[in-house]
Amino acid sequence: MLINMEQMLAIAKENKFAVGAYNISNLELARIVIEQCEEDNAPAIIEVHPTEVFYCKDDFFAYVLQRIKNSKVPFVLHLDHGDNLDSVARAIHNGFSSVMIDGSLLSWDENVDITRKTVEG
Repeated sequence: MLINMEQMLAIAKENKFAVGAYNISNLELARIVIEQCEEDNAPAIIEVHPTEVFYCKDDFFAYVLQRIKNSKVPFVLHLDHGDNLDSVARAIHNGFSSVMIDGSLLSWDENVDITRKTVEG
């Protein structure tokens, strides 16, 4: 079941548990993480780094999204440390339920600007 980060954190807070976050970069890692979380009945955050967003095909994200949607366990599909607006837009286009823009290497003003553009976009 695909949910967003706000929903996941509300469930975790209400039920007093931590949520694991797992970075994936290929089908085998995605399958292993999802299957283990299902076996443990453990909601989780599936994270994809911008490097993987860059080299993975949209079909990969379609598979991960479909697999998560068909699960009885809640999952968030999250862009982890998005490095530019294009990677954020691609993640959203591919059905990610959560994105993070990381402007920590930018000046304060540039960081605020890219964060604002991400939220508005």
